[in-house]
Amino acid sequence: MEFAVQSLVQDEEKKGIPSDRIIIGGFSQGGAVALHAALTMNKKIGGLILLSTWLPLHAKIMKLQSELPDEDLSNWLKLPLSLFN
Repeated sequence: MEFAVQSLVQDEEKKGIPSDRIIIGGFSQGGAVALHAALTMNKKIGGLILLSTWLPLHAKIMKLQSELPDEDLSNWLKLPLSLFN
């Protein structure tokens, strides 16, 4: 599913919108997909808005985080995130 989200971001970029101006959101399972997609995407996005969700495959995310170069990790940690429950 995260590939579908990444494809939507690519479609918006083709229309001239930079990825760092795109905000991804989701509720419940949609929020889990949005969060996972944003954290595994190889580009910076504008932010996340998530409602009543969780981080799926957290072990995979932690492994990816440990393998990131410092510059990418810094961008990853600066991802604007609003989480509501």
